[in-house]
Amino acid sequence: MADTPITAATRSDLDILADIENAITQYPPAVNDRHQVKVRVEGGVVTLTGHVKTTITLGYLKDTLPQIEGVKRVEMSELYIDERLRLEVGRHTPIGVWANVEYGHVMLTGRLPDGMPANTLIAQIRGVPGVRDVRTQFIA
Repeated sequence: MADTPITAATRSDLDILADIENAITQYPPAVNDRHQVKVRVEGGVVTLTGHVKTTITLGYLKDTLPQIEGVKRVEMSELYIDERLRLEVGRHTPIGVWANVEYGHVMLTGRLPDGMPANTLIAQIRGVPGVRDVRTQFIA
């Protein structure tokens, strides 16, 4: 009698997705972030897009998700971190302008330098990868 080769059962993408969603909701710092992160699973390859608040949450996802049974690879190139996004936006803001970031939404406040049109600054900020939109409330 010949031995029948044993093949490892592969998990369905839906089961993997359920485990990922559970991992995110069970991690307290990611409780609010979960609504801002889109998860897609195709053939065991996980793609995360959207925004999280901190590098701590990103680190948790990087460490945890690859350990879920059936996950082959985790792609996070379009998952943005508000902490880093705020710093990048800050590189484009002139003195007197403050930037706050909430899940990719940028709020600029303060006073623009004389002669600087708001539209020019807004266009620069919109060009930063991960920025969803820009709102302003400048002092005249």
